[in-house]
Amino acid sequence: MNVRKRLLTSHIAVILIVMILFGFFSFQIAKHAVIDKEMEIAEEITSAKADLLTREYQKVPDIDYLSRFLNLYGNDSDLFILLDDNNNIIAPKAVVDNSEILMWLNYLKNNIYDSYGKNHTELNDLTYIWALYPVENTPYKLVYLCADIDKETYPIIKQLMARMLATGIVILWIASWVSLVMSSAISQQLNKQRQKLERQATQDFLTGLANREYLQSTVDKALKGCDSNKKLLLILMDLDHFKLINDTLGHKVGDMLLKQLSDRLKKHFQDAIVISRLGGDEFAFAFFIANNYQAMQKIDKILSIVDRPFAIDSFSLDTKGSIGAAIAPEHGNTAMSLIRRADIAMYQAKESGGGFGIYDHEKDPHSVAHLTLMTDLRHVIENDQLDLFYQPKIDMKSGKITGVEALCRWRHPEQGMIRPDIFIGLAEQIGMIKPITLWVLYVGINQCKKWHRAGIPLGISINLSANLLQDSQLPSRIADALRNEGLPAEYLTLEITETAIMKDPARAMEILKQLDAMGIQLSLDDFGTGYTSLSYLKHLPVNEIKIDKSFVMDMLRDSDDATIVLSIIQLAHSMQREIVAEGIESSEIWDALVTLGCDTAQGFYMAKPMPADELERWLKESQWGLGEEAIAKLA
Repeated sequence: MNVRKRLLTSHIAVILIVMILFGFFSFQIAKHAVIDKEMEIAEEITSAKADLLTREYQKVPDIDYLSRFLNLYGNDSDLFILLDDNNNIIAPKAVVDNSEILMWLNYLKNNIYDSYGKNHTELNDLTYIWALYPVENTPYKLVYLCADIDKETYPIIKQLMARMLATGIVILWIASWVSLVMSSAISQQLNKQRQKLERQATQDFLTGLANREYLQSTVDKALKGCDSNKKLLLILMDLDHFKLINDTLGHKVGDMLLKQLSDRLKKHFQDAIVISRLGGDEFAFAFFIANNYQAMQKIDKILSIVDRPFAIDSFSLDTKGSIGAAIAPEHGNTAMSLIRRADIAMYQAKESGGGFGIYDHEKDPHSVAHLTLMTDLRHVIENDQLDLFYQPKIDMKSGKITGVEALCRWRHPEQGMIRPDIFIGLAEQIGMIKPITLWVLYVGINQCKKWHRAGIPLGISINLSANLLQDSQLPSRIADALRNEGLPAEYLTLEITETAIMKDPARAMEILKQLDAMGIQLSLDDFGTGYTSLSYLKHLPVNEIKIDKSFVMDMLRDSDDATIVLSIIQLAHSMQREIVAEGIESSEIWDALVTLGCDTAQGFYMAKPMPADELERWLKESQWGLGEEAIAKLA
């Protein structure tokens, strides 16, 4: 039953109850008014009858004579009874033989005989009115008894009930009409309020998109329709540096940006199951897809829409988004699990600077496998489970090796080789990255010196973590390691990332200058993926710049990547820096980089990372072996 019907029913019920109560009390009042009136009449009749009997008794003091005067007045329902001082019935004699009258008298005896006056009582649904008066100057008293008929025979009450019935019908009709109008108005207001509350419960108040609760319920329902041919893609996205916009331009501008973005998303993704704002600058999308290729299409489209400038007041704002995605059913079968795993993928995308990521359970820091690895990782050094692999760096003019990059590998006793992108992230989470990096540094320097003793004049490149770059004791640690092994500083190259430098630029610059003064070579790794400005770059004491492999690997298919590679090479050369390209996996990319003037190459096309003993065999057998200049330099 809807609200309007409930209100109308309630109004009518209340009106009927009020009418019934009103009628009951009105009837009682009217009845007692009639009784009171009749008692007054009874009293007058009894008084007059008693006076008559007094006068007649004075004339003829005979009880038989008086009894003839008892029923001169009254009607069939009236009865006059003459009593003596002992309350015995004197007249009329017929009363003694009348069982019904005796029943009345026995029931009323205490009330009637105890005191003079008038009264009434109820018996067998009849009202009995009586009056008691003494017959003056005689030993007798007179009782007047009126057995009143049923209440429905009262004319006054009949009229009152008829009028009440008519009035009640009119009131009921008017009240019903008023109730209908009122209930309709109240129902409309309640419906509006209910709709408003439903919107508040399911929509984001700022953008009008769905909120987190509605996203979860909608995705949970949609998951029931997933199978091997119909998957569900859940995407989480947030805006990079949105806090900077709020802090610089104010929250009003930030809110306007979110509204514009929401309008774009609603316009371009009408096929979405749901688009939601989870809070702040975080958005979520759900789509049905048939394969992972369609997932990438959706991700690319979202990123392209976010990349377009936003015109707000007098500002033109550029922003980018970071995306994490999870696909059902393989990544989860509930909305909560998909949201959590998409969030993990988004966090990893931010960490890597890649812009987007799809959930990989092997990288999930909250999975049971990762918790086990985190425990095992604390003991890798003392259990001698770490290995160093070495990937050659080839001079692109001579085609000969100039050095190697040391890359850490973890041999797990049960799981075998653990990918570096998995355990390096774990090491950073549990604070093991610093001891692992120092282990790589010491072992790498020791191996480099061994090669020199064996007549292999290679330099070695070692990656520095962001935490270690902030360690003020790093220069002295490296100096001690070089001195203990007797390795000249110029054979050591330390690779640092833009992200590591920008964590604390002032401290990083101070440490880099100390390392440069020691004669150590410095390389800026993964260039192009961070946020180093050109004005800052020119002050960095780096000897070489490494182009990130994400640009190199696709440079033949993507003209934008090719342009970026060319620009970086020209920039490095103009600043008197060597340029290293990593990620070379084909002869075509090698030839293209040679044409562009790249100095050094690194990639699977020449050689994959390998242990030290395999590298030594590779040097003897490969076309990319040591050059004559390197051998002469060693001599």
